[in-house]
Amino acid sequence: MDQSIWLALFVSGLIILTYLVSNFWRPFRWVLKILAMLTYLAFIGWLGWEVWQVSGVGARLCLLALLACLLGKFTHIISYLGMVSQSETKTDYTFSDVKSAEYQSLNVVIRINDEEYEVLQRTVVAALNIYHPRPEQVQYFILDEKGRPEIKDLAQELKFHYLDNTLSGQEFLAQLPGKLTLMLAGDSVSQKTILSEVLPELRDSRVGFVVLNKDNYNDYVYSLTTLGAPSELMQIQRQRFNAVFSDGYDALYVTEALRQSAFDWHQRDLRVGINLQAAGYQGNFLARKLLNGLAAESLVTLAQRIQYEAFRDSYARRHLSKGTYSQLNRKQKKAYGQLQNFWSFAWQRLTFLLLPVVITFLGITIPVNYNWLVAFGLPALVATGLVLLAYGRSFQSFYSDSIYETALSPQVFWAKIKVYLAKKAASYQTLHKDLNMKSRLQWRKVWFQIVMLVLMIFALVILNFHVSMRLSSVQSWFLLVWLLYNLILLGLTLFLFIEQPRYRRAERFKSDKKCQVRFFDGTVAGRILNWNETGARIRFEDSRQKQETRSRYSHGNGWLMVDGLNLAFETMWLDNRTLGLRFSDIDLNQYRYLVEMTYAQPMTMVKETQQQEPNRKDLRIAQYQEVSYRISQIPFTAVMLDISNHGCRLRLEKRQMLQAKSLIEVKVDKTWRLGEIRWLQSDDNYQFVGIKFVD
Repeated sequence: MDQSIWLALFVSGLIILTYLVSNFWRPFRWVLKILAMLTYLAFIGWLGWEVWQVSGVGARLCLLALLACLLGKFTHIISYLGMVSQSETKTDYTFSDVKSAEYQSLNVVIRINDEEYEVLQRTVVAALNIYHPRPEQVQYFILDEKGRPEIKDLAQELKFHYLDNTLSGQEFLAQLPGKLTLMLAGDSVSQKTILSEVLPELRDSRVGFVVLNKDNYNDYVYSLTTLGAPSELMQIQRQRFNAVFSDGYDALYVTEALRQSAFDWHQRDLRVGINLQAAGYQGNFLARKLLNGLAAESLVTLAQRIQYEAFRDSYARRHLSKGTYSQLNRKQKKAYGQLQNFWSFAWQRLTFLLLPVVITFLGITIPVNYNWLVAFGLPALVATGLVLLAYGRSFQSFYSDSIYETALSPQVFWAKIKVYLAKKAASYQTLHKDLNMKSRLQWRKVWFQIVMLVLMIFALVILNFHVSMRLSSVQSWFLLVWLLYNLILLGLTLFLFIEQPRYRRAERFKSDKKCQVRFFDGTVAGRILNWNETGARIRFEDSRQKQETRSRYSHGNGWLMVDGLNLAFETMWLDNRTLGLRFSDIDLNQYRYLVEMTYAQPMTMVKETQQQEPNRKDLRIAQYQEVSYRISQIPFTAVMLDISNHGCRLRLEKRQMLQAKSLIEVKVDKTWRLGEIRWLQSDDNYQFVGIKFVD
């Protein structure tokens, strides 16, 4: 075995031994960190020397591209280690009772982009529920970037001050009367006690703003990459340097301090926090989650969000004045210098994917000493992985980031080009994805990965031919490993583009409240199992009333009596002891109560919505929406009560001449599905049809 290989094994073993020692003696991690930096720099230095020595143009360009990727990844790793090595524990917040005098006059500002109306309703109404001992000192504002008429009507109905996009940021700030300003995003539902939790942070007169942590009430599969966004842990660590990110959303500001920032409410702007910190104000981050909002539910939405974040970051860099930057101290400059650029991981990942394919198809020979490549590369790889593991990164999260980067890089790369051409970023929508009963692959968004998969398979065939004909070299084996690694990444990436089934549009929240269900001719006691602002699921307490209740109330209306409120409802279904209902004719006070009991609660109360009935073999999903059906060529309208993968149940307003076992077509998601009528039932008002799909 070559001496260079023995050297690689020796250095790698030394690094592993250092890692094992650091697990028992934590200060020894600094030695591991230094070893990781030295081995990585040695690898980059050796590769740079090879670039200098190589004579061929194609080989030199390929090595330069690889060197650029390694340098980019090195800066990311340095950024991460530079933060976590100086702050390894979360700050523990303790809240004492807030005195009445601490509740100063308040401006509650809701910044709206293109969120769905039903999402905005929850945010606006939850803001009305925020506790303040002197409500007359609270002013409410809606900043509507899109200028939608329905938002203006909502503001007038709730007596909010409405402002559209014709007003500049500084003109708006001049109108704020309160001493404190709570800025909320359009999807941020606030808890009722948010002020009592945040105000203790402002007892220090140096504090100019407090950034609020946010949870997500929807089922989301995808999250931002660890090195690509300011996470909760990173915000806590940045607080040590007074370098907490603040972009004008989801934060409580001292109004006078906010007027000194370059506030532009037309977009998320990181200059807000930077300017305040340069002016000498302290910015804090509150770790406890007091806001609940929407997260990206699909990879497409996530890509749009990252595109928007990338433009926001680059915009802040270009428009941050040198005078402001010079007022930051050394640690703050270091923290903001580590602001991650989504563009960087995009071109690095794409280059890493394309390089082995280009080298193979063009037949470029890379005349380097591959033994020394192993000698320098193996210790750098081992040291990097172990130092990230020692400082809180798991191997799972490390490779998860690689998969996310592989999935998002093509879209971010193209979006970045469009941003520079258009000089603006396309916003992303904060909304739920559509209901879907089955998993589906987003073909239109995954074409690049599929093309890359095909090219890599052809490249592997070429390399395999070289090996079988004994035309291979050490370079062929390295390319083979490189292509197989990329092929695995691309294969795993395809799974991210598969949308998971979503059986309900609205979230449901667990509850154990006692209630009374009053119908026109009787009242039944029960408990609320789960609910939201549109409906609830009730379990009756007396099992002896099951059959009587089912026969008398299965299709009637009534009132849900809970906490002194009478909530009118329509019966959706009744199954054994459980009642499904939908609220009707809800007034503002009742709606405020429902939002406070559901979306404004801690997210531990959210009921998983990916599966409605996990134990049922044939999963039925409540729909209660109008659909079309036909027996001949003439379509009729009915109400779909529920649907499964095997069939559905319809409620017909008018009696039809239907027969069991006859065929019927139902329009589901714009597609006519053929079914067979399995059973028919009728009462005084409706006809019910059970259908089994046969297509």
